[in-house]
Amino acid sequence: MYAACRLQAAVDSQGHPFLFDLQNLRGHGTGVGCSNMGDGRRLVGLQALPDPDNNGRWTVRRTEVDLDGTLATIGPSDTLTADSARDSIVTSAQTISCGNLTIDQDGVQEP
Repeated sequence: MYAACRLQAAVDSQGHPFLFDLQNLRGHGTGVGCSNMGDGRRLVGLQALPDPDNNGRWTVRRTEVDLDGTLATIGPSDTLTADSARDSIVTSAQTISCGNLTIDQDGVQEP
């Protein structure tokens, strides 16, 4: 994150690096994005999962990440549903994106 005029690592309340799970390896997420959950666009962790009933539907859990300087804390969450894995709600939750910018097409750039 960019704080105090330099790039710095965000930490959790115990002082450990705040990490995103991008492949659901720890059961916490499949992507990172920015979503409007009622208070304007915010940083969110995303977790896209197929419905356990094997009906082709998916759920996407969005969890807001609140930033205060370099401190990152977990905020409110909500859940969206989608009819298929090809739905844009699901595909955007399986990458790093914000609006129409994606890590695959736009890469990472220094501020």
